[in-house]
Amino acid sequence: MRRFHYSATADADLDDITEYFSSHSPAAGATFFNEFESRCRMTAAFPKSGRPREEFGPGIRSFVVRSYVTFFRPVEDGILVLRVLHGSRHVTPETFPDE
Repeated sequence: MRRFHYSATADADLDDITEYFSSHSPAAGATFFNEFESRCRMTAAFPKSGRPREEFGPGIRSFVVRSYVTFFRPVEDGILVLRVLHGSRHVTPETFPDE
């Protein structure tokens, strides 16, 4: 079974985003988190899907959930989520830790 894993940085990103939604409405936080994990499961099943983002590092790809861009790298058993960032953020190769 294909799986998805979070880098420590992506885990912190996701905590911040979920906390932000939950501060407005607990249901909104749960809804976002469920949508996000559903998309991660689907992407893990097809790890070459998503937009190639080689400008940020070898093998990096992305997909969008609401206004958030999820950057990931295919790995042997699925995907490794590297970052989850608001689409308005300026992203550079330095945005990605060596994880």
